[in-house]
Amino acid sequence: MDFLYILTLETREGGRATCTGVIAPREGATRQSVLMDLKAEIERARPTLCGSIILYFSLERDSLYAA
Repeated sequence: MDFLYILTLETREGGRATCTGVIAPREGATRQSVLMDLKAEIERARPTLCGSIILYFSLERDSLYAA
């Protein structure tokens, strides 16, 4: 099942970045594990965000209709 995420991070210097996308979490994943995996992936791709704080996180089913 696919999920839409929105994650906003803020650096210690006050810079902000909002990342969005669609993911298919592994079976047994929790909201916490998805959040930490996404944050780590974003920080690897954008080193200026390393050590940033989480301002906002949303994770919802991407489908608008029941399967």
